[in-house]
Amino acid sequence: MAVTIVFLIAAVSVSAAHGASVPLQRPDLEKVLSYNSHKIRLTWQPVSGAEGYQVYRAASEKSKFKRIAVIDNPDSSMYTDSGRTTGRSYYYKVRAFRESGSRRVYSRFSVVKSAYARPVKVKNLETEWQQTGYRLKWSPVKGADGYQVAVRQAGDDAWHKGWYYKPGPTYEETIFVGNIKVEGTEAIVQTGNCNYEFRVRAYMISEGKKVWGRYSDIAAPLQQVTAEELKAAAEEYIMEKYPHAKLKTVAGRTPENSGWGPVWPRSFSRYESAEKIVREKLGKTLDFYAENFWNASAGGTPAGSIFVREEDCCLSVWWIA
Repeated sequence: MAVTIVFLIAAVSVSAAHGASVPLQRPDLEKVLSYNSHKIRLTWQPVSGAEGYQVYRAASEKSKFKRIAVIDNPDSSMYTDSGRTTGRSYYYKVRAFRESGSRRVYSRFSVVKSAYARPVKVKNLETEWQQTGYRLKWSPVKGADGYQVAVRQAGDDAWHKGWYYKPGPTYEETIFVGNIKVEGTEAIVQTGNCNYEFRVRAYMISEGKKVWGRYSDIAAPLQQVTAEELKAAAEEYIMEKYPHAKLKTVAGRTPENSGWGPVWPRSFSRYESAEKIVREKLGKTLDFYAENFWNASAGGTPAGSIFVREEDCCLSVWWIA
């Protein structure tokens, strides 16, 4: 029995000595990214057998690295470096360690990776179509000195940050970006009324230069009205204002096989409600046509049918005789 015990103790001692001699794997420094305008966050994969990690930082990849943190947690895989200068690049590397008797055993250093602190990503970007373009608004970014708006037509690869014009085969396919006026956390962007998308980023001025944050998620206005809804709203307007109107939809009748007056067609954005389009824009044109061409204000009887067609993101309206 005594011989067996000695043998087991010896086996355990040999095994422990062998485990102590196994080198630690070099940490895989996965990401070094800006966390906000004054913080940089490092993440790595935990190393098997490690009891902690050391984090080093330098002003350049070839300058001297200084240890900035000792993390006594084998399960840790993240460190946030605070107090960084916005826009200035910093370089990092990490190594693992464990205790072996009276000495500390280290792994090789990870690869060196760099990043700079910058403003956080703009959030909650919303867009709304107005008569001369789009109104944008978003949540403020702490410490931001200003913001930049980028716009493109849906399906286009290029983003534009100022005046741009590219004629298309039709009005709906023409790309137009006019004045972009930013005030605080809102902006007015002058564009056509078709499929435009937007994104916004913040900037801070640090050491004499602009440091840009990440762009927001892409935002685009949501469709508010369909061709059928706008047609119904226009017909209701005519019937209420001119009770003797003879409006009807004739099967198969389109602008191509019918006649209409010189004020038609009218084009509207589908990003507005039918009520707003009729109240602020279309209603005035309906009145003009009824009173000047059908003499409705003097008792004449407007007749015909309203025709609405959806073209890209626009709604074209005709009053067909």
